[in-house]
Amino acid sequence: MRIFDAISFNSFFLMLAGVSIFIFLVFLFSERKKTYRAAMMLDKAELEVKKKKEGEEQEIKTSIIDKMFGSTKLLSKYSPYNIIMEARSIEWNIGYKEYLTIFLGGGVGVSFLLWTAIGRSPLALYGMLAGFVIPRIAIYYQTKKYEERRRDRIAIFMKAMSNSMAVFNSAIDSVNEVMPLVHETIRADLVKAQALLKSGKSLSYAFKDMVESYPYPDFTFFIDMLEVAHEHGGEYNDILTNIAEDFDQTKLLQVKLRRVMSMAKRAFYQNAGFVALLPVIFMFIQGGQLYAMIVSGPLGLVGRLILVGNLVVIAYFWYKLEKISKFDIG
Repeated sequence: MRIFDAISFNSFFLMLAGVSIFIFLVFLFSERKKTYRAAMMLDKAELEVKKKKEGEEQEIKTSIIDKMFGSTKLLSKYSPYNIIMEARSIEWNIGYKEYLTIFLGGGVGVSFLLWTAIGRSPLALYGMLAGFVIPRIAIYYQTKKYEERRRDRIAIFMKAMSNSMAVFNSAIDSVNEVMPLVHETIRADLVKAQALLKSGKSLSYAFKDMVESYPYPDFTFFIDMLEVAHEHGGEYNDILTNIAEDFDQTKLLQVKLRRVMSMAKRAFYQNAGFVALLPVIFMFIQGGQLYAMIVSGPLGLVGRLILVGNLVVIAYFWYKLEKISKFDIG
């Protein structure tokens, strides 16, 4: 007997789903954490070379799928090209290889869940279309991490700048002093701001682009008070220190709130995972008889609708949970 005669469609689908999900999980958990300690020690020449190199790496060619998705504004959000470029804008350096891994892993995972929910029907292959949505969800989570990093970077700058102003009483000298201490993205803004200050521009004008890039109310107020301290001397330096400390405390409070929310999310994910995998569990109870009774027979249609409904409900409550957990206290 040939091997392809012995292997049924269901068995092949199970093997394909298992391998794809394994590759998907390996990709997620093996993502290297970025560190910026070495980058902060680069001089201006090295930074320019690095930026030029990154710009060359970001040249991604559009594909036929991108042109199809670009026909409407809604579909363009799920275009592979737009996903990759948006990922790189939030410092998640992926290409088509990583995108394809996420697409296949997510699509096969959803197809597998549908396959178990609708009675092992080949129609579950339409679940592969969900592969276009999964990268967008990954972007959502990566954006949240990116925003946390941005807040950390600006908090470091505000602390360092307030301390330097207490010593130098000059924004120009203070900027020059804190430049080696901040992240390279902020350092690039400071180079521009310092040049504008030396040319005689006002401090508010010099930091205008930076304020627009980091639209935090506390940071905007910090820049306003920095201009006052720069023009009128050290009596305002204590205010700068207080603003920086308040911003840092707000950041710590957000971390605590997220930690509390993460516990609720963890419980939801555990329960949702159990409910989503119920059809798989049923396959191994009483030799699959319980599963067959649910998805076939007189009430088979009702059983399949219930199992599919479970997946829809899980997706809905995931959306509501993420919407509730979106908070910004400053």
